[in-house]
Amino acid sequence: MPVSCSSHRRGSRPEHVAIVEASYELEITTLKTEFWRLRGISVNRSTVALHATSVDATSTFSTKKRLGSIYVFSTIHILMTMKKYTCEVCKIEFETFQAKANHVRWKHRDNTEYLEKLRSSGPRIKRITESINCEKCGVSFNVIYNEGNKKHKQFCSRSCANSRGARTEEFKQAVRKKLTGRPTGRKIYHDLLRVSCKECEIEFETYVQSRTFCSKSCGAKHSARERNKKKFASYGFKKVYKHFTKFQFALSNYPNEFNFALIEEHGWYKAKNRGDNLNGISRDHRLSVVDGLRQMINPLLLAHPANCRLLRHNDNVSKGANSSLTLDALLERIEAWNLRNNESFTVEKTIMEKRDIYEMICEGQ
Repeated sequence: MPVSCSSHRRGSRPEHVAIVEASYELEITTLKTEFWRLRGISVNRSTVALHATSVDATSTFSTKKRLGSIYVFSTIHILMTMKKYTCEVCKIEFETFQAKANHVRWKHRDNTEYLEKLRSSGPRIKRITESINCEKCGVSFNVIYNEGNKKHKQFCSRSCANSRGARTEEFKQAVRKKLTGRPTGRKIYHDLLRVSCKECEIEFETYVQSRTFCSKSCGAKHSARERNKKKFASYGFKKVYKHFTKFQFALSNYPNEFNFALIEEHGWYKAKNRGDNLNGISRDHRLSVVDGLRQMINPLLLAHPANCRLLRHNDNVSKGANSSLTLDALLERIEAWNLRNNESFTVEKTIMEKRDIYEMICEGQ
């Protein structure tokens, strides 16, 4: 007795029915593909999808067979009834109306009036091609230009133009004379001037009246200092003071002064979102920034390498604002540091006032 698909629970299929069903679906796919290939017609996916019948995954095999047949024959019907546009004169078929219209316009329509109008509008601009020899390498190259607008080219490439040799003094004077008094951006060319650099106060010669720095480095230093003035103008005094207490030296410059074994053992401190090494090493101020601010100590003393030590970050945080040095002890360490490392660090004032620290900003320290 044949097994009926309806006698099984929904979702369960006998093995032989599943095999037949898969084979039938493959047959439908092969039929569609072969039909399109033989017809040589490209079908828009959206068009086919519009007319295709979706088959539910839970449908029975008989339902799939019936709907699959409908899908195949409806697709064939679409392909057979696709509209063709035929030229009434030469009976050539076109797939789109635009292709047919373009064919009719240029093959069968009288364009005499249009062509006469085009000719009466005047002669077209004549393009001239001229062969020129490069003055540097002698290679022949073509210059194309419109009639009456000749291009005066002398070199075949930018490299030849730039390598034609040093400019003579007469050439430079001619260019200088032509540019004198002419505004080109912010630069205005004049006779030779002697100007004092706004940063280092060294005198230099220039033809640009607006030039105020002898070099780009001096200009960069001046610009950085001006930016710091504007930035620190919005800071409170505490933030300005802490800025000058930051360590600015490289540990590698003093290999005998610090315990690098701690770094090899624990690594550098990194925050949770920056590498997650919370037990790493960080730099610590022996004379703390809080004590320095309370006593108004010169912040450059706190930023000296003699006031630095390597400490595990957890211990550094636990230490808080406590200091392991007094100001007198720090001055002694700096003096001994200078002797060991052949340096000459000194400060004019050990204890400062607020206005003295704000003046450090203007001096670019």
